[in-house]
Amino acid sequence: MNPLLRVALIGAVCIAGLGQPMVAHAQRQVKHLNSLTVQYGKASEGTYYRAGYSRFLSDKVRFDVVALRESGREDHPKTGPDTPYYGYDFGVGIAPKLFRIGEAVYVHLPVQLHGRYDRMTQATASSRDGHREVTQGFSAGPEVGVSADVYVTNWVSLSGQVSQGYLAFRPPVTSWPRYFGGGLRFHFR
Repeated sequence: MNPLLRVALIGAVCIAGLGQPMVAHAQRQVKHLNSLTVQYGKASEGTYYRAGYSRFLSDKVRFDVVALRESGREDHPKTGPDTPYYGYDFGVGIAPKLFRIGEAVYVHLPVQLHGRYDRMTQATASSRDGHREVTQGFSAGPEVGVSADVYVTNWVSLSGQVSQGYLAFRPPVTSWPRYFGGGLRFHFR
């Protein structure tokens, strides 16, 4: 590559703030900062999409509101093997900051309370009219995990999370859901 072109490319990346994520950090992890998160990942029995809104109550504690859609296949005694299921989840909680590495990496401990609706549908083989066996249920419980944000710019960070939950009231899928995934977090005032 031409040396002049290489210098121009490095300069353009640095001016855009992508090459030096620690230069401008005035807006990171401050009180009243808002953020929107989108994530995709692996759940206990399938995959999930998570969307969330967060507000920093202080520079050390974040308030989270999340919505989650999970889907996959499960062996269930009532509906049979390899039954498709869908789970819809809503949660609220706090995430205290555990530590940070410089101004680029922030690690939090999200503790949330979730309410969940699960639905499993299996077509019965003996029915001619296409009757479907449906198992559904509501459940609720806590979820605890670790989340990390790696700031790319002041307003965008790569977000990853690993968490374990417990659901009471005999949910149709699993009582101990696990999640790990990643996505983007957009920060704004």
